[in-house]
Amino acid sequence: MPASSVVYFEDTGEKHVTSVLQRLSVSPAVRVARGTFFPRPDYYHVPLTTKHIEEIAIYLDNHPSGYFCTHCCVYCDRRILLAWYDAFLDDPMYVSRTIDESKVSRFASVIRSTYSLA
Repeated sequence: MPASSVVYFEDTGEKHVTSVLQRLSVSPAVRVARGTFFPRPDYYHVPLTTKHIEEIAIYLDNHPSGYFCTHCCVYCDRRILLAWYDAFLDDPMYVSRTIDESKVSRFASVIRSTYSLA
C-alpha cells in the first residue's frame, strides 16, 4: 500500500480494543461508507504504517480479542484500495486494481488464501 495509506476499522466489538485504536487514530481525511447503520458503530482511521500495525499486533498478542472489528478498509488520496466488510466471516476482501497483482498474490500467499480477478 502507498506510504500515506490509512486503515479504517469499524465496529470493534470489544471495548478494550478501542483504547489502542483511539490512541493511534487520526482525523478522517475521507468519509468511508459505513457497513453498520444501526446502532451507530465506533470507527477509527489509523495511518497504515509498520509501526502502527506492529503496535496493534503486539497489543492483540497481549490482550486477545475474539472480535477485532466488523469492517475494515484501506484508503489513500480519497481512493479506496481495500474493502473488507464482514471481516470476521469468509466474505471476500476487495482490492483495487491499482494495487500491483504481484503484491496481491504475495499477500494472499502470506495469509494462506487465494485470489481471483473479477
